[in-house]
Amino acid sequence: MASRAPVPVSPFGSQDYELLCENLATLREAHIRSRDARPMRVGDLCTMAQDDEVYELVVTDFTDRGAEGWSVRCRIIEAHRR
Repeated sequence: MASRAPVPVSPFGSQDYELLCENLATLREAHIRSRDARPMRVGDLCTMAQDDEVYELVVTDFTDRGAEGWSVRCRIIEAHRR
């Protein structure tokens, strides 16, 4: 009998978020999604750092993805150089 590969452990535990924020400075938005974490709400604020910049973002759109969890779109409201 072949052994099964171990299930990868997330560095964030069950509160795992997937951040989609390529080219954040140009697009001025990011997407966050998760299957198990507490859902974010429209109006929630978050902070992200990328390429020597720190961005303050606000959640503008929420999508319930059913069994796949949820996703939000965030827009930059402030940017600061580190």
